[in-house]
Amino acid sequence: MIKMNINEIKKLKFGVAVSGVQIRDLNGTMRILIDGVEYGFPTSILDDKIVVEIPPLNDIVKSGLKEGRALQAKLDIVIGDSHLTPWTDTVQLVMPITVEAIISEEEDIKKEIKPTIKTEVIEDINIKVEKKVEKILKEVKTKKRKTRMSKIFEGK
Repeated sequence: MIKMNINEIKKLKFGVAVSGVQIRDLNGTMRILIDGVEYGFPTSILDDKIVVEIPPLNDIVKSGLKEGRALQAKLDIVIGDSHLTPWTDTVQLVMPITVEAIISEEEDIKKEIKPTIKTEVIEDINIKVEKKVEKILKEVKTKKRKTRMSKIFEGK
């Protein structure tokens, strides 16, 4: 079983032993069956290996691809009138969770500071939270903005 991330290119290399025919006479295709449709990907056949590059499946199939889904895959080789399938297997889809954040606008940091309430889980939560809320509200109400006049009177 091969695991394949549906958001990334997957490059597969198969070792191959060819006899009775020239390498240049071989043509290959890797096929993956998704919802009754076979998607084919061309191969490059070198001296001792077959290479296939599968683009992100998410770019090809727009729906129905889910984490853990198993798909049938096979490697087909065509030599003249002969059709050979030297490899078949299951491809399991994986979709790792990624999150990217890009800043689109910067907010003005000098906005009014608002009080926040921190909470914690305790046995008698109502009493403790009420006391904390009262304390915070009391602090907010008693905070005064210092003006030039209050600074002058503060010294007296």
